[in-house]
Amino acid sequence: MKLLKRIGVENINSVMLKADPNKPGYNHGYAHLELETTTAARVAYKKLSKKGAFGKWLITVQWATPSNGPDEKDMQKVKSVFVEGVPNSWGRDKMTEIFKKYGMVEHVVLSCDMHLALSTDIAYIHYTTREAAILCVQSFDGQELSENDSKVSSHIFVNIKVSLAKPFRKGTQNKDQKLSMLSFTLKYVPHP
Repeated sequence: MKLLKRIGVENINSVMLKADPNKPGYNHGYAHLELETTTAARVAYKKLSKKGAFGKWLITVQWATPSNGPDEKDMQKVKSVFVEGVPNSWGRDKMTEIFKKYGMVEHVVLSCDMHLALSTDIAYIHYTTREAAILCVQSFDGQELSENDSKVSSHIFVNIKVSLAKPFRKGTQNKDQKLSMLSFTLKYVPHP
């Protein structure tokens, strides 16, 4: 917050940083800001978009979609799970092999398939039934997988988090709320 205020970003309601599961104490390279007003968000957008706003860190700023939670009726229809912590070495076939033990997998969507994915370690597993999705979430509660996809001892463990995917609801957000939220990614670019 101090760094944001130092470059002139004011009227901040909240800042959300995603922790990097592979580097404790570091963030995942992106943040979400919610500002008090649309005007404050527009000012923040301009200030964060300026070259050198964070020194040697290259920033990509975009408008974010508010995270209004889905209603219970929509959640009862969800047959997909959201997976975090997926190693880059795991492809669609490996993901299908790991997750088919909970039910028939309709298809797998990896972060490389998502045009606007902010993270490279996520995936969606789409099951044919809701029961399979729920069984998957319950089975992964606090478990770790080894690199070879078994839940037994191994030298390299992968911390995978699984949750029910949130349904996509088109056109339900409040325009003013959407215009007061920003998302930005950080990438270190050393200057010569």
